[in-house]
Amino acid sequence: MNLVMAGDDGSEAAAGAVDWATRCAAERDSRLLVVRIAGAGSDVPGDVPVEGVTIVNESHPASGILVAAHDRDADLVVLGRRGSGGFPSLPIGTTAHHVAAACGRPVVVVPPMEKPVDQPLVERVIIGVDGLPGSQEAAAWTIRNFNDAHFTVVHALDSAPAFAQYGDDTSEMYAQIRLRAATLMQDQWARPFIDGGVSFDVLVDEGGPAEMLLGAAARTSADLVVVGRRDHFPMRGTLGGVSQRVLAYAPCAAVMVPFPEGETA
Repeated sequence: MNLVMAGDDGSEAAAGAVDWATRCAAERDSRLLVVRIAGAGSDVPGDVPVEGVTIVNESHPASGILVAAHDRDADLVVLGRRGSGGFPSLPIGTTAHHVAAACGRPVVVVPPMEKPVDQPLVERVIIGVDGLPGSQEAAAWTIRNFNDAHFTVVHALDSAPAFAQYGDDTSEMYAQIRLRAATLMQDQWARPFIDGGVSFDVLVDEGGPAEMLLGAAARTSADLVVVGRRDHFPMRGTLGGVSQRVLAYAPCAAVMVPFPEGETA
């Protein structure tokens, strides 16, 4: 990881994102770039004592962040969950949403939170796996960049809708699905973590994917939740239901890892 980029619009949430990015860069001997954001008619935030660039965007700050990330070849983009504008009732701001949905590089969304400075920034990671390409890319990226953390590898058996038509006697079918998922986890889905030599445990249970990830993050006091993004043309620039819920409600930082540019899932 060579360059960590943080977006800053002068808000308290953005200050938390800058702090997270600063610590992430320092722990990895990476360069830090803080991009100062001002929307149309807004004042440009004040100076920061790090390398920085000011962008006054007359349309939407998200486009300025996307351009800066591309032009500077950032390896990671870090944003606060909410900025200084928009609608306070929304759980995630429009800038964080748009950047996470459209950016061609991983995007971390940071909620209001505190992490003791005498501890590593990321010690526990929650990551969802389902065997699909986006999941595999997210696992590979996270292992490369946070290989000193402990991982909880989660697979959700969201089988209730499929079983609804069969009535009450679904225990045998559920047992078969659970056994199949456990076998896939052991033989395939957990392989990147085994090969990567990282510490990990596995959670396979029934429930919705977002709820499983959020619940695991809360129970383990996780520092990072990881979701992969699969782009389905022509829907690039939108978030799926699971990733949107995780970015909006995770009790810790959450990272959206896109499928590599130039490839499709």
